[in-house]
Amino acid sequence: MSWTLPVETIFNGDTGEDDYVITLPDDLLKQSGWKCGDYLQWIDRGDGSFELKKFEPPAPSAQHQPSPSAESPSKDSFPSR
Repeated sequence: MSWTLPVETIFNGDTGEDDYVITLPDDLLKQSGWKCGDYLQWIDRGDGSFELKKFEPPAPSAQHQPSPSAESPSKDSFPSR
């Protein structure tokens, strides 16, 4: 399936810069099976067009999770009075 969608320019008052938005129509979402919250990868086709593909982001690994002691200090972290 192939779609041509307009790019909307929206001024971002927080950053003072323009943001660029593409609204995905309901019929495209239905046909592709995409839904709100899905992760889409932008692929530059090199001819001025882009391809969007749904992907699953990698699950965070255990080594990137903060340890319980790093999240909140234990009562032994503070000197007693």
